[in-house]
Amino acid sequence: MSLLWTIVIQHPAFWIAAVLWSTFLGLYAPDSLGRGIAAEDTTWKPEMWKQRRLRRGSSLYKGFSWCAPGIIREHVLNFAGSFVGWIALFYLWFYRVYPNIAANQAVKLDATDLVVAVVAILGVFGYLPFTAFKATKLGP
Repeated sequence: MSLLWTIVIQHPAFWIAAVLWSTFLGLYAPDSLGRGIAAEDTTWKPEMWKQRRLRRGSSLYKGFSWCAPGIIREHVLNFAGSFVGWIALFYLWFYRVYPNIAANQAVKLDATDLVVAVVAILGVFGYLPFTAFKATKLGP
């Protein structure tokens, strides 16, 4: 049995909560965080994806408005950002903090754990994609 499968089997409630919360943020984060999807990204335009040719006015053309690239990008990034936060939280709790508490030892955290904690907090609350895009714009 692989290590990943063992981790999932040992803590199923954690991973169920992670998937459910990440799915919720993936679906509703653009609305709940108050920064909806840009208007130009919410309409389907045939030139967005060159491999698909649709005629304007066809029923198929109208049916693809839900999968405009901006909409897909928002939902996938918010889901992935939240799930990365849950993975960071899992690492902190089950590999760094809980084993020391269970062994009745002092919890020793270093600077790396602080970075992981920031990623966990930003990810679980849905701000990881937003922060990542803003952080890349702070450079020269």
